[in-house]
Amino acid sequence: KLVLRVRPAFLDKVTLVDPADPERTTPGEAGDMTAWANVEYPSLNHAFLIPALPQGRDVYLRVSSTSTMMVYAEAFTLRETSRLEHAQELIYAIGIGLIVLFWAWVLIGWINDRETVNRAFVIKQFASILYTVGYFGYFRVFLSEVASPATINLIFNIVLISATGLAFWYETRFLRDYEPPAWLMYILKSFYAFAFVAMALLFAGHTRLALELNMMVIGVGSALLLMAVLIFLKSPANKPT
Repeated sequence: KLVLRVRPAFLDKVTLVDPADPERTTPGEAGDMTAWANVEYPSLNHAFLIPALPQGRDVYLRVSSTSTMMVYAEAFTLRETSRLEHAQELIYAIGIGLIVLFWAWVLIGWINDRETVNRAFVIKQFASILYTVGYFGYFRVFLSEVASPATINLIFNIVLISATGLAFWYETRFLRDYEPPAWLMYILKSFYAFAFVAMALLFAGHTRLALELNMMVIGVGSALLLMAVLIFLKSPANKPT
């Protein structure tokens, strides 16, 4: 048998059609909108089991998603897939662990000094932790017993938009001490205000439009932040150069 791994984890629906497989009477389904208990091969990615047949053949995938359409499919043996899955889980665990440790370090610093910038970072970084956990596919694993796939997908989209808005909110509070022009601060504040617009679109059922707006804010806002750092920043008046 082979395992067909399809990435990334945030694809809504992946359908497999294998016309030559006599045992597959209906198309196989995977994706965020498929319950974790119904998947063919439990994985943080989306995977299908492909049985061995005497002759070579083509299989077909149909992918639908409200998120960015990126699809990467690979076929491996069961042993190769197990090794890759364990390596991926280890890398993900190390990455999440480092983010959590960094968050805890700043949290302890904020408890000691009560700096408003540190408080903003703690809030922003907590949202980033939740986003990372969801992006890696763990929401499907942890929440499958208490929420439907549609609800889990909605939770991830809420976390995604919230993480974007909180990131720009933190950056504006951080840059405020460096005295950028007032007009630039108004523009930067408007970027995290867009998070409320995107959230409203999401709850109104316009998921794709909400995510497209969020992606536009990330791209334009990041470029503007870079410009602010390179051109407009100067040393704070109340701090040594």
